[in-house]
Amino acid sequence: MKLYRLCSARHQATAFTGIGASIAGGRWNSRGVAMVYTAESLSLAALECLVHFSAQTLPNDYVSIAVTLAPRILIECVALNTLPADWAEEDQPVKTRKLGDEWIKEKRSLVLQIPSAIIPLECNYLINPRHPDFPLLQIDSPIAFKFDARLKS
Repeated sequence: MKLYRLCSARHQATAFTGIGASIAGGRWNSRGVAMVYTAESLSLAALECLVHFSAQTLPNDYVSIAVTLAPRILIECVALNTLPADWAEEDQPVKTRKLGDEWIKEKRSLVLQIPSAIIPLECNYLINPRHPDFPLLQIDSPIAFKFDARLKS
């Protein structure tokens, strides 16, 4: 299985450390909890980034990094119908952060499959950078990624 991560080229060296999520916090983690956010497709990864930009701030320095999961890697799944009604709200609910924080702490699996808040029938994948199976990931070299200029309109 291949997953995708987009980030600024200046952060490519730390893209799989979870430092960015640890600093900012997110829908699935509290500040101080290292976690790597990836998507099942490059297009979903782009949408997940685009919701954070305006037309004036559309970045031009991004890279795409693919990661391949070895077949034996266990993926824990969070079913859409088990989430609270407000899970996808713009103000991220405490319940989803708590779920992600507990998953990281307990090291139940290297990867957690979660629904996308943008397209709930598609999936994002969280990676625990401190899980003992982390070395089983095959992380590709970064490739330059450009957001299409038409997205600025």
